[in-house]
Amino acid sequence: MKLLRFADHARSTAYWVLFAACPAYGLFLADIPDLKIYKVLNVIGVIWNILGLVTLSYLTATSEKFQLSSLRISSFLFAILLIQLPIGLMLGAMMAIFMHYPSAKAVFTIGSYLFWPGAISMFLFVDFINPRPRWPATTQKKISLMGAYFLFAGLLVQLFSAAFDLIDFNG
Repeated sequence: MKLLRFADHARSTAYWVLFAACPAYGLFLADIPDLKIYKVLNVIGVIWNILGLVTLSYLTATSEKFQLSSLRISSFLFAILLIQLPIGLMLGAMMAIFMHYPSAKAVFTIGSYLFWPGAISMFLFVDFINPRPRWPATTQKKISLMGAYFLFAGLLVQLFSAAFDLIDFNG
């Protein structure tokens, strides 16, 4: 029981540390003089694709305990990448605007583009993150849907960044 409380405490601490690190990352990006929006979106799309592949690879695991732990890790990363990162980027960009950083508007644009997949995902996956969902789903179904969402959202973000590259719009 103590180990479970320690794991919850560690997850909560990591959550708040990363919540504070996201605006710092926004400030770091805003300090880059010639920041290209499509390049940052492409990197984030690749990260989401890798996370989707890692999440889906856990389906081949035979242990139910291993699958459950992968679901907890995936839902933790799901909350950080799809909710905290965009909000943190926008908060960091707002601070950077007041400090007159060169790419503050571009970072705010990146955060606002990344906010919508996270907002939509919260409506889609609220039952999968909730410990007592309205309708029961198996662990494999939760993991497969979360992994598929990471893959699909990553591909959409990469397509969006490719369109930005073709248009060469650097708002």
